[in-house]
Amino acid sequence: MTTPVFTFTPSYPVTHQIEHQFTTNDFGDGYYQTISTEAAYTRSGGTGAVASYRGLNKFSISFNKAKKGSGELADQLWLFMRDRLDNMNEPFYFYNPSENLTPDPTGANTIGRYLVKFADPAAAMNREFFTWCMFSYSGISLVEVRL
Repeated sequence: MTTPVFTFTPSYPVTHQIEHQFTTNDFGDGYYQTISTEAAYTRSGGTGAVASYRGLNKFSISFNKAKKGSGELADQLWLFMRDRLDNMNEPFYFYNPSENLTPDPTGANTIGRYLVKFADPAAAMNREFFTWCMFSYSGISLVEVRL
């Protein structure tokens, strides 16, 4: 089975953040120990290269509703999202436009490619709300997954 590719290029800004998970032990008198609870993982590095690093990538994407053809784009985005949710929020490849402006429809190019899913699929179930989010500043949130 091939991994679907999000072939649409979102408008700027695309919000990209890395979330880290740490455990801190406080021993008193100012002594503490911080331990990362995550394993390093090799994937796009946020700088146009593939690297091994810790953290979970999260994105917020939106589109410009003033562009010509935004109604057709809304239909295509809705179908893409609906198909993912019909398969239990199936992960897909997302290309971060700040690293790779042209998404590879085959998913073979690893530069700027992240394996993600919809962060809040329940919020996207209503078509009007989904369209409003996609074409507003708030956008739709994606979260990285590992298989």
